[in-house]
Amino acid sequence: DPEDFEPSAPRDELRARYGFDKVTAVYAGAHGPANGLDLLLDGAEATPDVDVVLVGGGVLKDSLRANSEDRGLDNVRFMDPIPKDEIPDLLAAADIGLHVLADVELFRSAVSPNKVFDYMAAGLPTLTNCPGLVADLVENADAGIAVAPPEIGRGLTRLLTLDEHSRAALGVSGRGWIESNQSRRAMAARLKEALLCVPKG
Repeated sequence: DPEDFEPSAPRDELRARYGFDKVTAVYAGAHGPANGLDLLLDGAEATPDVDVVLVGGGVLKDSLRANSEDRGLDNVRFMDPIPKDEIPDLLAAADIGLHVLADVELFRSAVSPNKVFDYMAAGLPTLTNCPGLVADLVENADAGIAVAPPEIGRGLTRLLTLDEHSRAALGVSGRGWIESNQSRRAMAARLKEALLCVPKG
């Protein structure tokens, strides 16, 4: 629910807390084989004017950090996992929410990523590299940009070229879509409607 993502402090204060001082894209989630974060490092390398912050843990985190250091990616930072109730503050401080998956055919039709709904509920413009269901969700909600799996750099560049107002408008649109379609209130209304349609007897 959007109301679950209200930050605890003003945005400027939160950006200072996390050390975000330019356009910042945040990935919050697992660092495992399915997440395709090597593709995110490629995208970060292609867009040095965007800071990329990866928050979370997983079996590939150490190797991803080493890969980033080997490449000299000064615009990439790794953060330890944070409590779920701190996520609204993190997202409020960021400019872009990153949803990244490996290039796997199954993900085009059989995935429902929590982080996309989190980003949208928080009013954060979303960039996804997952074609199919997730791309359709983000684009139909006018909540961000969808690109092909290896084109994260292109997506970051497109979002960087937007002014702050235009990026914010994507976030507002995504938040509105969540409120109307995926909030507890909206889902409860749909469930009630379905139950009232069940024949008696």
